[in-house]
Amino acid sequence: MRGETKLLGLVDTPENCWATFINKVKANLHVAFTASPVGEAFRVRSQRFLATINSTVIDWFQPWPEVSLLSVARKLLDDVELESEAVRNTVVEFMPFSFAAVNKVSCRLG
Repeated sequence: MRGETKLLGLVDTPENCWATFINKVKANLHVAFTASPVGEAFRVRSQRFLATINSTVIDWFQPWPEVSLLSVARKLLDDVELESEAVRNTVVEFMPFSFAAVNKVSCRLG
């Protein structure tokens, strides 16, 4: 750190070296936090710890097969009361569509 501190035109005191190190960490530290956004536990945690989800970026790493998205949607909606099976099926079928639409826009903007 002494060399980098000197390159910045600072005297290489312990305080300046520490400040250089901290600034370098701030500029380069990235954290990858992953969590499934499914279920009550996630909802409760996100309400308790707003900083966890505030100012975050969602990365869609890999596309999901449509059959998997349909399966997850069906499972998540099993316990949800809807007015009819037709409505349930419409909501389930919307999930892969919305996922694909978000991925398409992300690629275009990305």
